[in-house]
Amino acid sequence: MKANNYSLLNNRVITIAIILLGLVVLFGHGTSRASGQNETVVERRISASEAKRIMTDSANVIILDVRTEQEFRQSRIKNSVNFPVNEIKENASIVIPDKNALILVYCRSGGRSRTAANTLISIGYTNVYDFGGIQSWGYGTVRE
Repeated sequence: MKANNYSLLNNRVITIAIILLGLVVLFGHGTSRASGQNETVVERRISASEAKRIMTDSANVIILDVRTEQEFRQSRIKNSVNFPVNEIKENASIVIPDKNALILVYCRSGGRSRTAANTLISIGYTNVYDFGGIQSWGYGTVRE
């Protein structure tokens, strides 16, 4: 009788382990099942004030505005380069050949900049910082 209880308990443990493993595979590792895409979490998110300090202190910083060309022409941060988020994956190695370059990324409110920073990181760029949106930038902008 004890052997049957042990066998039953052992089967339950194995079943629970399989269920837990399935849940980890389904929901773990930052995978977004709704979109079907992996979503890397950018751990290098910085504030606008930190970005401003870097811009002031670093001569070799690339400031990427990942909004549309029309948005960029209306208003942008001084010395920024327009590189729309939807062009990054295909053209990053042409536009920014140095994968160790210091890159600061922004958009309008922070959504596209996060996507762009994630894309750059996923294709091997090592020094990427997302500082959100121009809406929270309090240091002046350039207009055409």
